[in-house]
Amino acid sequence: MKTVDKSYYNTVLSAAFSSCGKYLACGNVYGDIVIYKLSALSNHSVEFFEEGLSKAPKNKILLQASKTCHISSLISNDQFLIAGIGDQIVGWSWNDLINAESSNSCPKSAWNISIPKSSDNADTHADVNALKITQNAETNLSILYAGCGDNKVHSFSLEDGRLLRSYAGHTDYIHNIDIKDNVLVSGSEDGFIRTWDCRTSEMINLLEPHRQKDVCRNDLGPWIGDVSLNDDWLLCGGGVRLSLWNLRNLTFPMSVFKKTKDDGIHVAKFHQDQILAGGMAPYFSVLSYNNELHTKIESSSGTIYSYAVSSSQNSSAMLCIAGNGNLMDISANFKFREYVIPFY
Repeated sequence: MKTVDKSYYNTVLSAAFSSCGKYLACGNVYGDIVIYKLSALSNHSVEFFEEGLSKAPKNKILLQASKTCHISSLISNDQFLIAGIGDQIVGWSWNDLINAESSNSCPKSAWNISIPKSSDNADTHADVNALKITQNAETNLSILYAGCGDNKVHSFSLEDGRLLRSYAGHTDYIHNIDIKDNVLVSGSEDGFIRTWDCRTSEMINLLEPHRQKDVCRNDLGPWIGDVSLNDDWLLCGGGVRLSLWNLRNLTFPMSVFKKTKDDGIHVAKFHQDQILAGGMAPYFSVLSYNNELHTKIESSSGTIYSYAVSSSQNSSAMLCIAGNGNLMDISANFKFREYVIPFY
C-alpha cells in the first residue's frame, strides 16, 4: 500500500508555546504533534524559505498522538503540554518531552481525561475544540476548561482530573472559549455567544451578533469561530464579521472591522492594546480597537486555523500562525513573518 505524503495534504489546527518560551508545539489533522526548539530557527528565515533552502529543523520532536483523531486544540502550562484529541484531553510532561529530544525516544503521555457522556450526547462525538487553564485565587486549584463538540464547556481539576462543572445551553458544537477572572465566554456554530459565571455555571449574558445588520453576513452564516475577553471588551468573529462589544452594554457593537477582507474568522484575540485576527484569507491582521489596520502579516496558509503567542517573561513575545498547508509562519515583531517552518 502506497504511503500518503502527509506534507501535501496537511492542515495545522492548533499551536501553543511552552511557558518558558523555548519551545513551540503544533498539532494537525493526522493526529501528529511536532515540537520545535525556537533557538534552531536561525536557518529558517523567510529568505531561506523563498530561496528553497529551508528544511524541517533536525532538533524537533514528532509525536504520533492519535491514528484516528485530529489534534483540535493545544495549550501549555509549566508542567504539561495538553492536547484535545477527539473526546480525550491528553497531557505530556514537558520534562519527558525535553528529555526525549536528546534521547531520540517517543515519550508516553502522563495522563488523560475523557469528556463525560450523558443521555443527551451519547451518540455525539465530543471533539475538544478549545482549551483554557485558570488558577483559582481562593483554592490555588488549576482548572482546565474544554469547549467541546457535545455543545458544552466542561471544567476539570488538573490535580486529579475530576469533572467540576459543565456549562450547557448551546445547541451546536463549540468553536472556542475564553476566560477573564470569573467570567467564561463560549462561541458556537449555533451563532450564539454565551457568558457564564465560572463559579456556578450560571449563564450571565446571551449575545446574537448575526442579529446586527453591520455584523451579519448571510452568505457565510451566523457561526462564531472565536471569542476573546479582556476587562471591558468582548471580541468575536466567524461567519459574522469581526466585531468589538462593550461588556457593560451588549446591545450594539462598538466597532465592526470591515477592513479585514475574509470569508470567515477563525482567530479573534486581544494582545496588549491590539486585536489579532485571521481566517479564510492568506494574511493575519493586526488592528486597533477603533478599526485602524496596523499591519497585515503574510501567511503561508490560504486559511488560518490556529495561532499562538508566547507569554514567557524571559523572552520577547513571538507569534505563530498556521492553517491549511504544511508551513507555519513565525513573527517576532507582529509586523511581518520572519521564519517559515515546515511541519514535516
